[in-house]
Formats: sequence, structure tokens, C-alpha cells
Amino acid sequence: MKWIMGTILAMFLVFSSGGCVVSAQEQAKTSNEDAGTADHYSPPSAAQSVEVGSYYLRRKKFDAALSRFHEALTTDPHYALAYIEQGKAYEGLGQRQNALDSYRTYLKEISPAQGTRKIKRVRKAIARLEKQSPTQTKPPAIIPAHT
Repeated sequence: MKWIMGTILAMFLVFSSGGCVVSAQEQAKTSNEDAGTADHYSPPSAAQSVEVGSYYLRRKKFDAALSRFHEALTTDPHYALAYIEQGKAYEGLGQRQNALDSYRTYLKEISPAQGTRKIKRVRKAIARLEKQSPTQTKPPAIIPAHT
């Protein structure tokens, strides 16, 4: 008797709702789709990553800065400013060769019209690093952040 009452009640609900019944599978599918869009991660732009990295660089948190510059270059491998900032972080860590590589890549990526001052400063930094011994233990001075 209970199952008959349950069936009648279910039929009443179906007919009173205009015959629109959504299965449990359809509800679960809709829920999963909504959850997927809500949890979608979009990485920050290269400029945003460099901005955060520069913040860490000013505070001498070189490892944290370096990870942000790597993130920026993953997002946009042609974002020249990330290379100069990455070079500064490598200098702060005393990694001379990595700093040189970053600075040289910066010079390849930037057009001369974009920043003559920065280009001059990077060339000076390269010259200074090339003169240093590869086994130097003291980290060299960092190029000023603002030009």
C-alpha cells in the first residue's frame, strides 16, 4: 500500500510540474560542469608575474622572485622584462652564468626602441659579470630595479 501511495504521489508531482523530470544523472552532470568552471585556474599574465617577482626582488627574496619570473616566461617566453628581472634574481643568488644568460636573452628579445637606458645598464652588467671570476663567492651588486 505504501508503494502505491508513493507512486501516486510521484505521478502527481510529475504532472503538476508540467512533466519536467530531471534524472539524478543529469543533475550530477550539471553539478560537475558547474564545479569545473568554478574551479578553472587561469595563470596570471606575464606582466603580473613580473610585478610580483619584482616585489620579492626588492625584498631580497631571490628564490621567490625567480619562481615568479619563470612563471612569467612560461606564460610568455618573449616577455623581455622578465629576462632582465630574472638576471637580477640570479645575481642576487650569486649564480653568475645564469644571470649572464638571462641578460643576453633580454638583449635578444628587446627592440632598441623599447629602452635604451635599460639596454646600456644590461650591457654594463654583462661586462661586469664577464670580468668576475666564475668561482666568486660574494654575490655581485644588483642592477637598480627602476630605470
